[in-house]
This record gives sequence, C-alpha cells and structure tokens, in this order.
Amino acid sequence: MRALTQPPLNGMSYEELRGVRGVQRLDADFLGLLEQRETQLYQRLLVYREGEERLPPQTASGLLLDLAPHLERFIAKLFGIEAEMAESQAATLSDGRVPAFKKAFARGSPGS
Repeated sequence: MRALTQPPLNGMSYEELRGVRGVQRLDADFLGLLEQRETQLYQRLLVYREGEERLPPQTASGLLLDLAPHLERFIAKLFGIEAEMAESQAATLSDGRVPAFKKAFARGSPGS
C-alpha cells in the first residue's frame, strides 16, 4: 500500500470529515459532480432523498446500483486510490458472473 503524498479528501482533514460540516461538504461535492455528469440520475437521487414518494424495493435497489459506480469513483479520487480501485475492478470483473448475479439479485431476479 502506498503512502498518501497529499492530504486526502480534497484538503479536508479526517477530523473535519468526522463533523457534520465535513460530511455536508462531501455530500455537496458529490451531488455537484453527479449533476454535471448524469442529470437524470441526480434528479432521481433528489426525489429519493426527499422521501415524499416511497420507492418499491426493486426500484430503490436499482437507484443504488446506478449510483454506486459514481460514488465509487468519487471516493477513490478523494483518497487518491484510483489505480488501486481500477486494479480491484479488473480482478472482480474478469469473471462476469459475480457482477451479473449481484445486479440480477438486487433487481429481484436471481439466476436469470
């Protein structure tokens, strides 16, 4: 494992991250990136967060699956571990059965 050469978390300290303001800042940064990259997914997340309309479990799972790669890249960049993440992804995806099963399971149709 390599040592971090610059402060992680966009210059925030771990102490800041443990506070409400730090988490709010990370959340705002993530939402801003998501809005720029995938406006429709951003809108779906906002609707989900408002909680006015309860999503069926399969729909909520689908939303989380759609958000996962964006959040994964965001976190990897914050910690400066993009190369390690890519290596881990390559190893996991080299056999497509595991990701296919996970996606089918979360959508409610394991084995299909």
